[in-house]
Amino acid sequence: MDFNLTLTYDYRNNLWIAKCDDFAVKAEDLAELDKKIADELKKKGYKGKVRLRMQFDYYTIPEWMRQFHPHYFDRIVEIDV
Repeated sequence: MDFNLTLTYDYRNNLWIAKCDDFAVKAEDLAELDKKIADELKKKGYKGKVRLRMQFDYYTIPEWMRQFHPHYFDRIVEIDV
């Protein structure tokens, strides 16, 4: 099963944020973020292998920095829930 999320970074609070219509999860690093997403999916009743497709929201990068980052990154992570 695929689960699509938008990935952003909160520069003021140094937090990664993954969100979709159903929820938003925040963490200090990507490994912790993946674990929190798995925990949230378990609470919602998901079971088995889930492919997380995280598309980074490029427009959350401060405008002055965009010239140095022509792109950021997207992630695909498989987790067991």
